[in-house]
Formats: sequence, C-alpha cells, structure tokens
Amino acid sequence: MNKRLKRIIAIALTISAFSTIQPTKYINLFTTEAYAASSHISNLILNKTDTSNELKLYRDDEYDVSTEFRTSRNQYYAKTSLRSVNISCDTDSKYETYIFADSNKRSTAFEPDEEVELGKGTTTLYVRTYKEGRFDKNNVKNDVVDEYEIHIERTSSGSSNNSSLYLSSISLDYGKISFSKTKTSYDVDVNSSVDEIEIKAKPSDEDYTVRIDGTKVKDSNGYEETVDLKKGKNVIEIAVTDEDDNEKIYTLNVYRGGRDSSSSDSSKEDNKQDPVYLDDLKLNNGDIKLDFNKKVTSYDVKVASTIDSVTIETEPDDDEYEVTVNGKSVNSKNQRTVDLTLNKKNEIKVKVTNEDDEYRTYTLNITRGTVSSSNDNNNNNNSGTVTPGGTVTPGGGNNNNNSSNNNASAAKNKWVKTSNGNWQYYDENGLALKNKWFKDTSKNKWYYLDANGDMKTNWLQNNGKWYYLNYDGSMMTGWTKINGFWYYLNTDGTMLVGWYKIGDNWYYSNADGAMRTGWLQEGKTKYYLNDDGTMQKGQKTINGVNYNFDASGKLVE
Repeated sequence: MNKRLKRIIAIALTISAFSTIQPTKYINLFTTEAYAASSHISNLILNKTDTSNELKLYRDDEYDVSTEFRTSRNQYYAKTSLRSVNISCDTDSKYETYIFADSNKRSTAFEPDEEVELGKGTTTLYVRTYKEGRFDKNNVKNDVVDEYEIHIERTSSGSSNNSSLYLSSISLDYGKISFSKTKTSYDVDVNSSVDEIEIKAKPSDEDYTVRIDGTKVKDSNGYEETVDLKKGKNVIEIAVTDEDDNEKIYTLNVYRGGRDSSSSDSSKEDNKQDPVYLDDLKLNNGDIKLDFNKKVTSYDVKVASTIDSVTIETEPDDDEYEVTVNGKSVNSKNQRTVDLTLNKKNEIKVKVTNEDDEYRTYTLNITRGTVSSSNDNNNNNNSGTVTPGGTVTPGGGNNNNNSSNNNASAAKNKWVKTSNGNWQYYDENGLALKNKWFKDTSKNKWYYLDANGDMKTNWLQNNGKWYYLNYDGSMMTGWTKINGFWYYLNTDGTMLVGWYKIGDNWYYSNADGAMRTGWLQEGKTKYYLNDDGTMQKGQKTINGVNYNFDASGKLVE
C-alpha cells in the first residue's frame, strides 16, 4: 500500500472518529490552514539557471503531484540535475525578499533572479520576506514576515537515465585537445597574446541543449561561442542537457601565458599515487594564495596569526569522487572548515577517492603565526610581531609588550599586548580605552576598542552602521575584497549599500554590502552591471545578444 493511500485512509478514519464523538465541535479543525494568514509575495517560480524556463514544483518528495505556488502552502519539492537554479517572485511594496541556501543565521542572502548553486543530494532553499530595512545580515532569521521552503533534489548526472548524454566533439581555434566523450575535464595551454578562444561543442543528439560558459549555442551557428580569456587560469564549463533536465558538464582549464611556476614545476609532481585528482583547491575562497596543480600533492602555506581557521574548498575531477578533509566528508559545496593552532604547523590531509577505491592525498602544511625553535626559551628571537596598523616590530621592541592588565598603568600612550593575546591602547593616564574609536596619529589610522578594551577586527556594527577592521585592527576604506566579495567602504569607513557613484561610474551593492554584477531589476526597469561593478551605458553584447542602455543605465526595450 503506497504512502499516499495510507494517508488518505488515516485522515478518513480520524474524521470519522471525531464526527462520531461531537460532529460540530471539531468541524473547524479540518478547515483551518496551518500556515500564515497572509503573505507579501506572489508568483513565486523556480527557474532553470539564466532562463525563465520553469522547473516543476511538487507537493511532496514522491514527485507525482505537481502544484503551483500558493501562499497557504509553505513547503514545496523539486528535482533537477542542474547545478544551479534561480527563484523569481513579486514582492509587495515596503517589503523585501531574499533566498538562502541553508538554515544558518548568517547565511548568504541571494536576491530574486540571482543564481543559487545546488549541492549534492537535497538542498533546501529558504525564501524569506522582511519589512523594508529590517533585514539583519548577522541573523537572517530575525524579523521574518513570511517563509517558504523549497526542497530541491539534485539528481546525479551519471545516473542510468543519463548514460547516453554526451558531446560528440569539442574543437578550439587555439590550443590542443584530445577529445573523448567520456572524459569531462581538459587542460589547454595558449599563448599570452591569445585574449579570446573560439569553442565549438557539438552534442551527440540534436535535441540536446548546449551551453558554453553559460551561453546557449545552436546548430545554426555551428554550436560555437567565443569566450574572453584573462591571463592565467580560465575555467570554462560546457553543459549539455537533455529534455528531462539531465546534465553533463565538460570543463576546460585554459591557461593563457603559461601556468604559475610553482604549479608547473614537474619536479614537484607526484606520479606515485593513483591517477585520481582534484581539479581545483582553494583556501578561504581564494583569499589565501595557493598555486594549485592537481599533480602536486604537498603545499606549505603561511598565514597571519589572526587567521584562526581555514575553509578548504575542493573541486573533484569527477562529481562522483568522494572528498574528505582530515578524514571527515566535505559538505554539499565540497567545503570543510578546519581550525588552526597558533604558532604551529597545521597538517591537513585532503583525500579524493574514486568508485574503485583508488585515491590521492593532498597535504597542506599551514603555519599560523611564527613557529619558534624548541630550544628558544629567551626573548631574544628575531621573529617579527605584527602590531596594530601593520608595523613590524622586532621581538625585543617595546611594542611587543605582553603585560597583563594588572601592569597596565605602567604603559602610557602606547599599544600593549595582553596575556590573552589581545591588543589594547593605554592613554596618557595609563588607562585602557574602551567602547570608543581611536585614531593612532603615528599611523594615521582608526581603530575600535570594545567594552573590554580589546582591539576589534573583522566586521563591526556601530550605531547602526557597518565597518570593516583589517586583521591589524585598522579601519578599512575604499574597495575591499572580503571572502571573495567586493565591498565599498566610504571615507568614514561606513559600508555602502544600494546605488552609489564613485568618480564617473555608478555601482550597486546588495543589502549585505556585496558589490552586484550582472543583471539587476528594479520594478520593471533593468540595469546591467559589468564584471568590475560599473553600471553599463550605451551598447553592449551580453551572451551573444546586443542590448542598448540609456544614459541613466536603463535597458531600452
């Protein structure tokens, strides 16, 4: 007996039992919806990436009864083999809607129509509506007016119903490629003078859809697309999709002007382990430099003492490979965060295993701070200590003061490092500054000291405004890249959101301050923000289509 029939029978028996006891007393129990009485969004649609092609919504995970969006239902189900989707909806005035890919209180906010990547297995997207101006990026669960959940099952691109999904050929106008329909990753080297590459990718079935670097190509143009190349490594994905949304991805790693010396050094390549590889490995979203080569398996990395953890992001050569970090599986985004011990070399093992139990282990030796010799028991070592403002003071210098708060009165007009490792500033009276901004005139930089007198780093919310304090505590201004996203901090340090003008160019930052790129829609008006964030004016070709934008940046339909 299937689950749906069981549920129907159970409900019928329950109604019958209540009706037998007191038919009028409980009649409203079965006519009251267990959801919010009203909603401030409508026309919610789940779309395929970069298109307005809808994906079906279902009532449950049996996927046998499809449904349209209704405000009375707060949970939906969908399935696809695509790697990403987007959600569109209409939001009432004086309200704003964001989409989240996990349930964390500091989850990244995606705006409607923005691409959201799906992890392996089932990803739950949370669609939340807030009153205008009430969205709190530090706790996205605060002040939620409406919430809907969409549970999306990402089916395997290598499943049996997808076994015949292939490209029949890939050809390039520069570089060499030895194509095999079953091989999905290729390394291509081109000269530094080559600033674009012409790619042709023909599907094995004319009914299949092919996208090169996100742009749909057709038989009428020979399944061809030209892609711009930057110097260094360029990752270009070619996606082939069938009528049932099954998808296979071919990846071209195009190196313009050669590879980094550390990654192309054949003497460092490990040819003893099994031929199972990661295509890429990043640390803290690329903020920590790592010249990765899939054949090189050992790396030495040094990070500042203020970096107490590292997020390792992996990209296996095959989606079916299993990846672990220090013996623990990565999450749906192929990531895992590892804590780092101060003043010590932290050894991290990243293991990738195929279906035949062949594996390769990459070793990261990450040193946080300074590692001293075990015989160095005095204060005369020559290693530098980074003090607030970025000044490097020799180990025996006065600023390398480890005095505790009990001896603080002896320090005046200077930075002091306390016994717990925090920096504090003592004024002319020998008192620690607390709960205030302080400008160190010797460095011409601003700092913030908290209620304990400790120097703050990272994001700071003060009087309703956001600031970013560098690892050395100094307040940042201007363009700042944080965890892979660009933010603009005004001359007074405040983070800008919405529209703002710098020089002759307009930019737009999301509610969380991250600089926006790509299409932006406000009401019925569309804008386009280039890769550097600048608002487009005049003519521009986007994914092979010509568009016109007026002097105010609005798309001319």
